[in-house]
Amino acid sequence: MGAVVAAIVALLVFVALLGRWLAATHPEPEPVPVVVANVGTPSAARRLAPEVADDVPAEIVPVVLATVAEMFGDRARVASIRRATAPSIRMPSIEALMQEWSHEGRRQIYSSHKVR
Repeated sequence: MGAVVAAIVALLVFVALLGRWLAATHPEPEPVPVVVANVGTPSAARRLAPEVADDVPAEIVPVVLATVAEMFGDRARVASIRRATAPSIRMPSIEALMQEWSHEGRRQIYSSHKVR
């Protein structure tokens, strides 16, 4: 029994050390900026140069313009380019998750009993 516990502990230590080594040698990549292009038919002055928000990198603008031209054809024009805002995601608390699990457990127990 002691050998099994020792083997499990050794495996856990190995996995933890491997995880730390991988985290140190493989840094997180920079997030890709998400931009939103307002496609429409703006005035002739805007057809050549769309409004670009200050926080959009300059190398993104030609990519967006080429993508819009490829997807929608030559008649589509980009009126403005800006970063998209991510929706806020609300995560449930651990207490709420535990309560859901306990309710499900009770439901399974009650449903397994015969009704008289």
